[in-house]
Amino acid sequence: MVLHDLRLFRDINYRAESSAGTSKSYTLGVDEYFALGDNSANSSDSRDWSIPGVPRNAFIGKPFLIHQPLKAGRLSANGKDWRMQTVDWDRFRLLN
Repeated sequence: MVLHDLRLFRDINYRAESSAGTSKSYTLGVDEYFALGDNSANSSDSRDWSIPGVPRNAFIGKPFLIHQPLKAGRLSANGKDWRMQTVDWDRFRLLN
């Protein structure tokens, strides 16, 4: 299978115009996966590895939970505003 013009809309750090992004092409084997780190701006993942494909037999389990995906939040108290990362409860869920 060949993917062309794959676009990610949520995470700006994977986009080609980002300092952590890439516009490079990668070739994977039939049972290989391209891995992206969960801290995209500071991850060493398939974008950096000399062999970008992760073989299927290297996986030891499967994900069962999306753990605390974050979103921008704001708290106002006593006339002060704080901006912080908060849990995105709309995306927090168990996976099948």
